[in-house]
Amino acid sequence: MDQQLKNVALATLYLSVAGFFLILLLTIKKGAEFFLEISKAESAQRIELMQTTQAQIEASESLLTSTTSFASGAFLLSEASDLSSAKSAVSIMDGSIQKAKDSGMENVAIIMEAFKGRVLQDMGLSELR
Repeated sequence: MDQQLKNVALATLYLSVAGFFLILLLTIKKGAEFFLEISKAESAQRIELMQTTQAQIEASESLLTSTTSFASGAFLLSEASDLSSAKSAVSIMDGSIQKAKDSGMENVAIIMEAFKGRVLQDMGLSELR
């Protein structure tokens, strides 16, 4: 009987150890699933951040090209020696304003329009507006 009791105790011990490892494995599996979900969420956030950064870079490039072109037109206007040269310069400025509008930079376009109008008025060329 003593041997049977030992066998039952040993079997119970083995079952307890097996149960412990089963619970441990299930916990590790659940932890791995949570880690995978967190990793996916972080990846999605990184992708979203990269897309936002790319959009900001594109907007900055568009702003830079529009304002540079506008400044070139303003410089050419200031150096214009005849009405034809002034018209060409105003055309460059108008193209820059349109590019700003097309890029969704309405505020920049409004400022450019106002600046162009003021410069043309100061130069006595209001008819080129």
